[in-house]
Amino acid sequence: MIITNIVQKNRTIVIYLDNGEKIRCPSHMFYNVEIYEGMEVEPYDVKSLIKTAAKENISNKAMELLGTAFLSKHQLVLKLRKRKYSEKLIKHAVHFCKEYDLLDDKRFAKIALRSMILKNKSRRSISRYMKKAGVNDRIIEKMIYKISDRREIISLKRQMIKYYPLCESKKSPEKSLLQYLLGKGFTYDMAGHRAKKYCKKMKNLDKN
Repeated sequence: MIITNIVQKNRTIVIYLDNGEKIRCPSHMFYNVEIYEGMEVEPYDVKSLIKTAAKENISNKAMELLGTAFLSKHQLVLKLRKRKYSEKLIKHAVHFCKEYDLLDDKRFAKIALRSMILKNKSRRSISRYMKKAGVNDRIIEKMIYKISDRREIISLKRQMIKYYPLCESKKSPEKSLLQYLLGKGFTYDMAGHRAKKYCKKMKNLDKN
């Protein structure tokens, strides 16, 4: 059989054969397929070429995504789903990335932990982020255990210093500051008396 025409219709490529048969595939899977009009083929060969090209395409896209941002498995899957890849191809991409050590949730969690500690995030905030990223609960538990109370207090104090100027002119700076800290995931036991003490200290400085 001979390919008589190759036409793009919206996001679909339609391949016409001289026996009247049509083969369709998503346009983003077609770029690496080595076929052309006038080529003599069997329908099975065309489908096989498209399948191989689709796997190569999604593997390249997965590597591209991982090259621009450090992602968890769940985050990568979501990004590939957004691009309308089939679940079967996504499964292939995940396996490919794991095989070449490009995808590792434990490594992702360690890097995320370091990054978020540097940004003075609370334990709860870090835990929520990792859960949203689809990291296993056991891995999250191990990561959170590494954050000492001392480190948590340092993060809290830095958040107070950052936010206090924004709530200083409000009717109740202490209440506003405390609400902010609780919203950032710090516990009341840790934030309550410290917010009160910090606001009192700043008011005394203003008086002097």
